[in-house]
Order: sequence, then C-alpha cells, then structure tokens
Amino acid sequence: MNAFVKIEQGEAHLVIRVPLHVTKTVRFPIKGVQLDLANSGPAIQSALASLGRDISIWEDGRLLTAKSASGRLTLPSDRSFERYEDAVALVARQMDPETGIYIDQGYLDAHLTYPISSPAARFAIRTRVALELKAVDADATVVVTAPAGATASSAAPAARPATARRNIARHRATPDAR
Repeated sequence: MNAFVKIEQGEAHLVIRVPLHVTKTVRFPIKGVQLDLANSGPAIQSALASLGRDISIWEDGRLLTAKSASGRLTLPSDRSFERYEDAVALVARQMDPETGIYIDQGYLDAHLTYPISSPAARFAIRTRVALELKAVDADATVVVTAPAGATASSAAPAARPATARRNIARHRATPDAR
C-alpha cells in the first residue's frame, strides 16, 4: 500500500493505493478473467466505505470522519503514486471501461477528505487494512505533507522533515502517539 496524507487549512487529504488482492471483502464484477470496469461502481463504493472504516485518522486525539471519498481501479503498471499531485489527478479521472484488468491484479486508488480544525494540530493514522498480511513483510508507505508554515512535528508526529515516508505496516500510530 502507498498513501499520501496532506494537511491543508480546513481539511486533511488521504490518497491511498491498495492492491486489489487485499480487498477480499469486496467482490468486484468480472467478465471472463478480467474485472468488469463498466459495472464496478457499486463495488468501488463498497471498497471506499471499507477503507473509511479500516483507516483511522486523529486530530489532537479526536477521530476524524471522512466527508468525501472517490476512487477508481487502476492497472498494475501505473506509476502515478510516486507523487502526491499525480496520485490526486489520477483518482479524479475515470478509467476507460474497456481497459483490461485481470482479477486480483491492479489497484484500488482512493481519495478521502476529512474536515479538520487546525493544520497545526497533531495528527495520527492507524490502518486495519489487510491485517492478515501482518505476519509477512508487507510494504506500506504513507507520505505526510505539512502545510506551508507548519512544522513537521505539528503535522506528523515523530516525522522529520516536513514530508516523511512512514511504513504503516510496521508502525501503528495511536491517537495519543507523540
């Protein structure tokens, strides 16, 4: 999993890429050996709701609730999650329904937005996505970007510099993490 968390005035953005093979609780429609992208809208919405439950973000110890969520399915060859801006732009675009993505290959890409009180608050994140992978050496990365004028410690506890890569498979933040 790869994710970006961007803190802005009034809201926090979580943009996350989850491999389809870890979304076993959601049944995507299939056509032969490929996903039926034209009819995958309800399954994507179900997967977004699941992500909203399985990823928790806190502001100063207060659990945040996503005010919006959008998502799409993406080919495994896509490299948009190397930069925050590219990831946001990709999630905003609809995928061509004729694109072929084989079952359990590719990604679910999502953008969740949370209302916040202050970009200078302390934020924590915890994921329960694919807990069954905890026994293996799973690679999950979150990039936290502090807003202009905020310090790295206020936007991402224990993270230096202002943009820091965090392995969320091995590091589980709690609401009171400092």
